[in-house]
Amino acid sequence: MGETNEWGGPTDDAIIAAVRHATSTGQTDLLEGGVPPVVVADLVGVDQHALKGRLRDLVDEDRLVRVRGADPESYRARWSYLHPEDADFTALSE
Repeated sequence: MGETNEWGGPTDDAIIAAVRHATSTGQTDLLEGGVPPVVVADLVGVDQHALKGRLRDLVDEDRLVRVRGADPESYRARWSYLHPEDADFTALSE
């Protein structure tokens, strides 16, 4: 997951691949099962705060879905992310 763009940051495809990888390996939040930004950031090798804008852009472009998550250890609510093919839209619409 080391693809980089011309500025040295992860490509959109690398970010999406990291989300899909984390989903398939169970590195997800409670509730709607998305991948938290900290996990994606670790997989692509950047700071999670630097990545949040890219995650929002990918949601705006319909390449990722933002879902409600909760940290599995602290139960603290936070946003997490899924690939649209991995999201359960029936659960999200309720």
